Formats: sequence, C-alpha cells, structure tokens
Amino acid sequence: MGTTESVPFSSDLPHFTNAEGARIYTKRWSPQGSIRAVVFICHGVHEHVERHNPLASILAEKGFLVVGHDHVGHGRSDGIRADCEDFNWYVRDTLQHVQQVKEELPDIPFFLFGYSMGGAVAILAALESSHLFSGAILVAPMIMPKASTMFSVKVWLLHLVSSLFPQLGVGTSDPNGISRDPEVVKASLEDPLNYHGNIKARWGACALAAMDEIQKRMEEVKFSYLLLHGTADRFVPHEGSEMFHAKTQSEDKTLKLYPDHYHRLFSEPKEYSDVVIADIISWLETHVE
Repeated sequence: MGTTESVPFSSDLPHFTNAEGARIYTKRWSPQGSIRAVVFICHGVHEHVERHNPLASILAEKGFLVVGHDHVGHGRSDGIRADCEDFNWYVRDTLQHVQQVKEELPDIPFFLFGYSMGGAVAILAALESSHLFSGAILVAPMIMPKASTMFSVKVWLLHLVSSLFPQLGVGTSDPNGISRDPEVVKASLEDPLNYHGNIKARWGACALAAMDEIQKRMEEVKFSYLLLHGTADRFVPHEGSEMFHAKTQSEDKTLKLYPDHYHRLFSEPKEYSDVVIADIISWLETHVE
C-alpha cells in the first residue's frame, strides 16, 4: 500500500496495525461508570472518527463505551488520502478492531454505528460476522449511488479510469449538503484532518462495487438494526435505505425517515438533531439487557 499524501503518524498515538502494515488510529469515549454496551463507530468518507465527538460524548454520558478508528487513508491513519484499493480493507480493519475490543470485553453487548460510507462498512461487517454484534445503527448508509451527481464520468467508464488514473478526481461533493447547520459545514471545511479534494476514481470504483454487493445480499441480512435517513439527503438517496429495509429478512428492524433532513442527521440544527439522537439512544436502550 502506498503512503503518498499520508499524514505523519506519531507512534505514541493509540493505534493498531492492519494486514498491510498500515497504522490505524483508534479512539475511545469511556463512560464514568460501568459499561452498558459498546458502540463501534464506522465514519464516513473524507472525514475521521473524531468528527463524531459530540454524539459519542452523549452516548458515553449514557453509559456506552464508544470506540472507533480512522479508516485507512483517512484522518490520522496511514494510507493514500481518500483512496481505496479494496473496499473490503475498511471491513476487514473494522472486524480486526472489533475483535480486539471484544477480547477485552467479551460479555458486553456490541453495536455497530455506521454513517454514510461507514454504513456500507457496517452492513458488510455484520453480514460477514453477525455473531459479533447485537445490532447496528445505520445513518444515511451508502447503499444506492447518486451517480448523476457523484461522478463526472459515466459509471461504466469509472472502472477503466480508476485502473489507469486511480487518483484522478472524478466528482465533487457540495459541503453545504452535509447539514443545514452552517456551523457544522464551517467546522467540516476548516478541519485539517478532513479530506477536501475531489472524489477519486479508484475510491469511486470501490464504493460502487461495495454498493453492488450490498444490493445483491440484502435478503441475507438478518441482524437487528435501526435505519435512519433524511429525505433531503443530497449525497446518498434515501430510496436506497427504503429498498434495503423492504428486502432484509431481519425480524427486528426499524426504518425512520426524517422529512427535509440533510445527510448528517445527528449534526442538523439542534431542534432536529436532538430528535435523531434521542431516537438513537432510545433504540440502544431497548436493545441493552
């Protein structure tokens, strides 16, 4: 794996080493008292796990140990920025980290929290190792592409372009579509650990392959989940979540659509995000013994 554009990594940071030898930065938010359950965050593309600090801190106050890491090529972790040779690397690294935490806390319920690209990671991780988890919270998961706005080349050309020019920018994303809260948008734009460039060809091809796999395997899904999506999402169409929910075989499944909400549901203006966060906490509490 190349390290071009990789951020300098300090060896004293908490991390684990993945199968390619990349150092993956890890983060925890610990409750003051006993741990009711573990919530494992899978963050979205171009961001990093500490962008989830406000939500993670609230969950920690409620007694949940929140754990996550920066995906390879993101944040403080090694790797080419916002690039991906194989989407399964995200899934494999997630399962490696989950196993480490479960060895430490073998009797604690474990939940996945996947946002956007991380939603796709969470779905594929749960499909591969459902026995590790008590359920998943999927927020605007990347299930169906919005190819007309994501990529400047035709989808059928993307794989060819990605093999020849993997770092070529093939699409842009409007940061104003993240949230209706301008302070959230401003913080994202000013965060030096976020990636602020164009969507890269190879990552785009890997993302499309992951979405295709999820769509082919939706009927295999039997794990419990809470699925949340905003109807005004500019990045990931809510129709993908509706299709997923209709086809999964889970006995315990909930879909909530939030009218006019943008992509980052838990970072919308406070009067809206408070409702979303309350829904997340309520679902978790009903699934913790």
